[in-house]
Amino acid sequence: MFNLKSRKNLDSYFSGQEIKKKIDKRKIFKIAAIIIAAVLVLLLIWVIAVTVKNISHSKNTSPIEKSGEESAVSRAAKHLLLPEEKPVIIEIKNSADLIKEQAFYAGAQDGDILLIYSAAKKAVIYSPARDIIVNVGPIYAGQNMKPQK
Repeated sequence: MFNLKSRKNLDSYFSGQEIKKKIDKRKIFKIAAIIIAAVLVLLLIWVIAVTVKNISHSKNTSPIEKSGEESAVSRAAKHLLLPEEKPVIIEIKNSADLIKEQAFYAGAQDGDILLIYSAAKKAVIYSPARDIIVNVGPIYAGQNMKPQK
């Protein structure tokens, strides 16, 4: 038969195990919550960094008006055989910053026009004020680009 003392010891032992299980579950929940919070913070930092980069890039370039697009492309075509596709046309606003970021913009001035031909994978900088082609270069897609110095 069961001894009353041993029965109390058994009950206290099992209740102690249950408490440990509850404590373990709480620890696991806290650790999971901390990990989720850390991931969310890192995601927020990444979103802010991308947004700041896009804002700084948009300050340096802007799309030009439709009426000037055709005339800029036709004037650039007098100097260079351009691809047949319709280009994305962007006006360069802060050439000094762009030159620091990428050597492709060397020689560009504020007001010059960047023509991007995505199918031909070609970019052209045309200067309407000087009526010259400033630079022509390939467009690299993907992560295999080598950083320029």
